[in-house]
Amino acid sequence: QLLQRSLFPVAILLARREKKHNPKLHERAVNLYSKSLATRGEYDAAAELLISVISETADISRVILMLKEQVGSRSALRKYLEALHSKGFATDKHMRLLVACYKDATAAAV
Repeated sequence: QLLQRSLFPVAILLARREKKHNPKLHERAVNLYSKSLATRGEYDAAAELLISVISETADISRVILMLKEQVGSRSALRKYLEALHSKGFATDKHMRLLVACYKDATAAAV
């Protein structure tokens, strides 16, 4: 019910407390809040939240598609892919995308 009222931070806090009993609830709350943030153009904040729930069960493809919508630097996508790599969940395809993000950032800086 908290999620329906857009009280995401409260819902995430409560879900985190219940994580032992219902781990999917926390992930769902974070995913919904990050989607809301991205819709408002707050991609970096969304990425920070999504990094906190990277796991074997995370919907990584959906997250990447959402973060690719960021116009400009795509810093959120780069941060998420870096976190995927550091946590050991990045595939070769993810690494190629990360390299492309670095190339885009370098080209934009020149």
